[in-house]
Amino acid sequence: DKQAYRPAIVFLNGDYWGIHNLREKLNEDYVAAHYGIDDDDVELLDAGKGDPRDDSPHYDALLDYLAANDITQPQHYTYVQTQMEVEAYLDYVIAEIYSANADWPGNNLKLWRPDESDGRWRWMFFDLDFGFGGNANGEALDNTLALALDPAGPPWPNPPWSTFLFRRLMENDTFRSTFIQRLAARSATPYAPARVLSIIDSLQAGIAAEIPRHKARWPQSISFGPSWDALVDEMRDFTRNRPVQMRGHVVETLGVAGSAALELETTEGGRVLAEGVPLPRGASRLPFYREVPLRLEALPDEGYRFVGWTEAVTSEDAAISVVLTGTTSLAATFAFGTEAEDDEAPPQ
Repeated sequence: DKQAYRPAIVFLNGDYWGIHNLREKLNEDYVAAHYGIDDDDVELLDAGKGDPRDDSPHYDALLDYLAANDITQPQHYTYVQTQMEVEAYLDYVIAEIYSANADWPGNNLKLWRPDESDGRWRWMFFDLDFGFGGNANGEALDNTLALALDPAGPPWPNPPWSTFLFRRLMENDTFRSTFIQRLAARSATPYAPARVLSIIDSLQAGIAAEIPRHKARWPQSISFGPSWDALVDEMRDFTRNRPVQMRGHVVETLGVAGSAALELETTEGGRVLAEGVPLPRGASRLPFYREVPLRLEALPDEGYRFVGWTEAVTSEDAAISVVLTGTTSLAATFAFGTEAEDDEAPPQ
């Protein structure tokens, strides 16, 4: 869950007050607006003020279950999946680690669930001013993965209570493999440098003309670098360097054997998901991790069907798991029409 945003120029009683950023407030009303759940039926924890234990019997029970049971056993991991949205949690943790948020996980931590018997926890992503090199923190070289897994961190930013959930889940092989390869997939697609740089360029262009007047009104508002442009360039440097640095952090922190390229060819009529992350259509060459299971799924577009996998794997199953030991080639083939239509077609 993330905040909608736009910059605004503010005047108070006709006096210029500079650029202020409008963002959605992450509270019960946010949940009501986005999920159609009455705000009185939302349980929301703000763990940025300290350990959220004792604030929610449901959340306490989840942590107690993780502490008391062997999460390496499939039945216990299956139960945890009924208590929290695991895929949403994975994307949340990956986003925090990628952005190198140095003010997390012991701060800027909110989570919520529908207050009902089967309501599962989700996390809210916000306050990244200590990421992307901001405030002289969150540099591309920073190993945020190790920070998030530290069992004995300082009171800020990563005390033991704030890393417990992630540490315990990483003991489960399925969660661990999914996290590692999902991190690789997101680093190569939504967090690919070319895409992130284009977003930085667009956001900079949107307020560039107003920066001189804002700076004149608030001289200390941009005080950590020689100029605003230089600070934006720091974000660009972060963007270019971060994926490579993170690959090193995964190898160093988790003992993974290293990277290997997946050369994927997708025909017209569908796309492939890697650990739930959509990969580029057509031909692509993306880095994943060696000797870690990688779950791939072929999804046909409307009006098409999946024919099968070829090259390194031959299978008609849409979902497969592969383990890369080196550069691996795969092709996913789709065809126009459904299987039913093909069965009904007259012989040629």
